[in-house]
Amino acid sequence: MTSATGLPQPRRADFSRDPCWVFATVLLSAVIFSVPGVCRGQIAVMIATVEVTTLSDEASPAGCSLREAIDALTLGSSINGCARTMIVGLGADVVTFDPALMPGEIVLNSALEPAVDLFIRGPGRELLTISGQHAHEVFWATDAHLRIEGVTLTEGLAARPSASTGGAVFAREVTLDGVRVSNSTALDSGGGISGTRVAVRNSEIVGNQVAAGSGIGGGLSGGFVTIESSEFKENEAGTFGGAVAAGLELSISDSLFQHNRAATGGALYVVRGNGEVVRSQFVDNDGEGAVIYQTDDSAVDDTLRLSIRQSLIVDQVVNPFGGSLFAQRQTDRMVQLSVQNTSILTVRGIRAEAELSLNNVTIRAMGGVSGLTLPAGSLAQLYDSIVVSDGPAACQNQGVFPAQFNNIFSSGNCADETRGDLVAEPMLGPLKDNGGPTASFAPLSGSPAINNGGPFCRSVDQRGLQRTDGFCDIGAIEFGAARVFDDGFE
Repeated sequence: MTSATGLPQPRRADFSRDPCWVFATVLLSAVIFSVPGVCRGQIAVMIATVEVTTLSDEASPAGCSLREAIDALTLGSSINGCARTMIVGLGADVVTFDPALMPGEIVLNSALEPAVDLFIRGPGRELLTISGQHAHEVFWATDAHLRIEGVTLTEGLAARPSASTGGAVFAREVTLDGVRVSNSTALDSGGGISGTRVAVRNSEIVGNQVAAGSGIGGGLSGGFVTIESSEFKENEAGTFGGAVAAGLELSISDSLFQHNRAATGGALYVVRGNGEVVRSQFVDNDGEGAVIYQTDDSAVDDTLRLSIRQSLIVDQVVNPFGGSLFAQRQTDRMVQLSVQNTSILTVRGIRAEAELSLNNVTIRAMGGVSGLTLPAGSLAQLYDSIVVSDGPAACQNQGVFPAQFNNIFSSGNCADETRGDLVAEPMLGPLKDNGGPTASFAPLSGSPAINNGGPFCRSVDQRGLQRTDGFCDIGAIEFGAARVFDDGFE
């Protein structure tokens, strides 16, 4: 089975993680008088551009198809109706599209297979669609870095005997910005996208799947994965990671994961590497570990760490397995799951079979379940957090609490009042917009959470607002914290 960690090792492309794609003027003897947008040490070079002038996928001297444009840049010469233009730019050669063609759709007869690094610069994902007809991938680039902007990639199928990965896009390195990837399928991994290094920004990854059975990463499968300001919805994997399976490193910020599904890790599956999730939302994902199934199956001795900060988790999908968050250790390697300044609404609670740290977290469990379950062998540290359940036990603990200070539990089976814990009704408002990037549970006036936090309280709350009155509140939200800007951000 092809997995994210089994992909070829990456070869660095010429452009950086977040390149400034702008062009300049060359005057006289190639003297660059100004190159606006050059950043972080990038060097302007001569690159080639080709404009696509037909939506047809057939070779024609009357126009330049996308396939011919890629061939012209790969071969380094003009072919048929594709004229190469040399300009000053940054990084890879560029494919553009004639605005007169838009809105439009390109229906491919076979996968596009670039052999060189390319920048596909589309007019906008609402204006141009590229379809694989459910017969083949859209892009297949085994030894190239693809940067793709402003298109919709849809109806891809990865079913090659050699590597059935990346239904819409497979590349050694792939960067998507302002792209929609939809309705694509892979037999093994990466229903929508697959690569050793994958970056997704300002994009929508919707309705992709990996076939039932051993499938990994319904929306995306990768070794080093970065996701920013993007949405993953209704993706599905047969086994691991309904939206994303990350093998070596994961970074997520300002993104939404909703209605994704897998047997294990409904939204995310993280294995063998570290990860960070910031200011993101997880809503009704389904699987053992609805949001994150964090595990390790390697023999490496160092610690696997995953942190979640300033985020929202809503899990109202009834599933008897795992929990809304599920961390598991399969080897002697330590697995640490850290959650800070986050609100959680759950019908399954959090389950940790590893090391768990909660700091200024608010958990509201419904349906009679416990908010926190710690099996034998687990280890938990709780600081300034709220765990409340409408059932008889807010917490079920067979593990070890080496540190817990200034928490509120709705029942006393996990509380340690000698360390400042309270057994009380926390008096929380409903889950709603209290400012900031995600909805949250805020304490009501008179709540015992107000001003009862301890010395380990985080300096900002879920919204990113400072806890400025000198007395930290317990839970994710600081009562009465003033907004600096109208949108709730500092």
